[in-house]
Amino acid sequence: MDETNTPPPTPLPYAPSQRTRWDTVAAPIAAALGLLGLVILFLAGPHPESGLAFAVAAMAVALGACALRRARRGRALAACGLICGVLTIGLMPWSLWRERQLHDRVRRVISQAHLKAIGQAIQTYVDDSRVPPSDLQVLVDAGSVPHKQLTHPLRNPPSGRPSDYFYLPPSAGSPPDAIIACNYLDCDPKGRSVLLNDHTVRWLDMADFAAELAKPHNAAFAAALRAGEGP
Repeated sequence: MDETNTPPPTPLPYAPSQRTRWDTVAAPIAAALGLLGLVILFLAGPHPESGLAFAVAAMAVALGACALRRARRGRALAACGLICGVLTIGLMPWSLWRERQLHDRVRRVISQAHLKAIGQAIQTYVDDSRVPPSDLQVLVDAGSVPHKQLTHPLRNPPSGRPSDYFYLPPSAGSPPDAIIACNYLDCDPKGRSVLLNDHTVRWLDMADFAAELAKPHNAAFAAALRAGEGP
């Protein structure tokens, strides 16, 4: 009986193709996730999307690292996803800091709008009564200013004071740039929104505010403010 040579079994073609398919898909997914994480971080803002950006970036890092280790092609896309994911995670502290700065800036604008409305109400009161109001509650009682405008938007929790703005009626002959109102220090430790005697409003950092208080025409306001805020 003749013996025949049996050829070795041929490997099935689907095993390597599955691996190739995984490597081919993982790399572009990693790149897309990495870019998506950056877009979420920069455009959507860090709150509450910071958790979403972190999750997307973490998936991009994991997929990118896996694809780089196993891929035969698409390594550039895998590297892009890995780099973008790492960059997104690394930029999160900066993004949170930036959001906090924008948050404070917006609320300072709101505070200045409050003081602007208070200044207009003071002018109306002076036109009617020929004297400035003794305190800001007089304007609230007269219906000229809503009580909520006496609350500083950066003050959290509420102070419990009748007003978050200190006010001293201007004396006769006070110059237009004399300070007549400002927010209390615990509302915004970085600076003060101030209302001048000509009813214009400015925001001053602590150094500029101290320089303004040192001027002779602001001496009475400076002394009253120190007494009002305490040591």
